[in-house]
Amino acid sequence: MPRALIGCLFLLMAACGLRAQDPPDSPKPKIETDQPTPCPAGPGKPCALLGGRAYFPDPWKMTQHDLTWFDAMKHPAIWGTAALLVGTSVLDIEGTDHCLEIRECKEANPLMPKTVDRPRQYGTVLGVDALEVYFLGRAKKRGRGNKAFFIVYGTSLLHLAYGVQAIRLFNPSATVAPTDPARKAR
Repeated sequence: MPRALIGCLFLLMAACGLRAQDPPDSPKPKIETDQPTPCPAGPGKPCALLGGRAYFPDPWKMTQHDLTWFDAMKHPAIWGTAALLVGTSVLDIEGTDHCLEIRECKEANPLMPKTVDRPRQYGTVLGVDALEVYFLGRAKKRGRGNKAFFIVYGTSLLHLAYGVQAIRLFNPSATVAPTDPARKAR
């Protein structure tokens, strides 16, 4: 009997020892390296969730909604677009000023002075640019950042075109050959 009692005690201690062990780890989910697209057909294909329009991913997150205007303005694409707008505006103002100083052109914009008046020019243009950047951030906040981006980008292209045109007029050697008779007559 003492052997049976020692055997039962041994089995009881072995069973208690098995219970004290940690349970096995739960299985880990498989993480796919390719993120699934919201549309089953993939990028560039028509998507029923979008009403049949083609789906294209948004790497800049310009269609992402933001809680506040300040959150919308934190995106690098917004900063780059605003910097491009201000830079091309300055180019436009400086090119136009040089062109007006040598009396090679006239200002066609009704908001701008007809003579060189830099404080008024910068105040007007940068004020309009500030409004444009405000509305860019507001559109980005509502998830319409792509449209606003292309509007501001188009404005920057206009500033660039007018600025380069005025600089080319300011530097006659860039546009008119020295043998041009019209240039010699002046």
